[in-house]
Parts: sequence; C-alpha cells; structure tokens
Amino acid sequence: MLLKLSSICFLLLSPISLAFAADTSSPTLIGASVRIGPEYDGSRSTAIGLTPVLMYSKDHWFARTTEGVLEAGAKAKLFGNFYYGIQAAYEEGRDSNNADFLQMHHVESIDSSLSLGGFIQYQNIIKSVPVDILVRYRKDVDSSRGDQVDLRFTAGIYRSKDEKLNAEIFVQSTWANDKAIQSYYGINNDEAFATKLSAFHPSGGNLYNEFGFWCSYNLSSHWMLMGYIERHQLEGDARNSPLTEVSHNNYFSFGAAYQY
Repeated sequence: MLLKLSSICFLLLSPISLAFAADTSSPTLIGASVRIGPEYDGSRSTAIGLTPVLMYSKDHWFARTTEGVLEAGAKAKLFGNFYYGIQAAYEEGRDSNNADFLQMHHVESIDSSLSLGGFIQYQNIIKSVPVDILVRYRKDVDSSRGDQVDLRFTAGIYRSKDEKLNAEIFVQSTWANDKAIQSYYGINNDEAFATKLSAFHPSGGNLYNEFGFWCSYNLSSHWMLMGYIERHQLEGDARNSPLTEVSHNNYFSFGAAYQY
C-alpha cells in the first residue's frame, strides 16, 4: 500500500463544508480515507493510498482538504454570499519509481511544491440545495512550475429526512499556463535524449476536467463514513503528451472522519 500525501488533492467537497457555509467558524473535521487511482493523471499504473481529511475554520482562518487541494489561509466576506481570500496550497509531485511507464523510460520524478494565490467563492442554499462555486488562482513558488486556475462547482443532490445520508455532485475545470503543463507533461530536448521519447513543448490551456459523485453517512453526532467516485479527463496538450498513456482516469475513495 502506497502512502501518498499528494493524493490529498483528490479528496473533494464534503456536505459538512456546505452545511456550515454561512458561518465564519465551523466544526473541525479530521479523518482518513483510502483512495484508489492512477499514479498520475494519464498513467495506467494504479496506486492505493491513505489520505487525510481535514476541515478547520475559525474566525477568518482556515485549513482544509475540502476544495480539491490541501490549503490553508484567510477568508473574509465580500458581499452577500460571496467570499474572498488568500491561500497557500500543497502541489503534488510525481514519483516515477511508482509508474511503470515513467520508470521504463527513465523519466525523472517531480518533487512536491507549494503554491500561493487567492480565490473568490460563492456559497448558498438555493431552494434547499447547497451550492458552492469556487474560482481559485494558484501560482507555484517555483517559477518553472507555472500558474493554474480552478473553476469548481458543487451541489447537494440528496439529504435523507434524518439528515444522516448526504450526496453531492461536483465538477471542476483547471486551466494552466505553458510552464505548468510543461513541468508535468512536457519533454525538453535533453529529456527527449535521456528518455528516448519525442520532444514535446505544450502550450497553455485547459489542463483537465473532472466530475464525480460524493456521499456521506453520519453514524453518530461525531462520526461519519464517506466516499466518492470521480473521473478526470485530460485536455489539450496534456492529453497529447508522450507521457500520457490514457486520456482519462477514475478515482475511488472510502473513509471515516470525526467531527467536533
């Protein structure tokens, strides 16, 4: 079993974050989940990882994995149901030793990194449906890793009468500049010589789209079970990269969390 901190990025929105969307402070959520998915988007190699669950919010400060990445920062109300903030986020790397294709071609690993940026978020309950829309900008502290922008939408689709069972759907599109796509899917001339793969210099654009289904079941006032299924679809030059074995990947996760 491979323990991957980078797979935190695939633990997505929980009903708890929506239920307390109107508050500047909300209960803390801590847990863990088992995730099954590819070693990286575009890989045929499978990884099984134990991923943490985190949601902390007090006053204007927050730390969370509930918006698609591990991030921490400050948040304030803009107007109405709109919020804005700044964040530092964990950016996953890529371990070539765990991906058969990359290992066979001697492709170098990519270290994890940190990004800084900001976001605007809309959170509301419309006709009993929790809605969350997030626009987030992420600039890697390593200038060679480039910039990314996320557009994320989540909506509740079911809540049982006893409020124990909750379900959501979510979609996200991520765009990246040429540096960001080059760092993960590009092959410069030196790398082409070392890997025996064709040189590839991608342009910026839509990096990937994702959509999925998320549900949770409250065992008690503190404990809950949770899980999701999710599909990632690479787009643009990332999809056409020599490092991409498949254009889409599926992810599955199941875990438990404690709320207090």
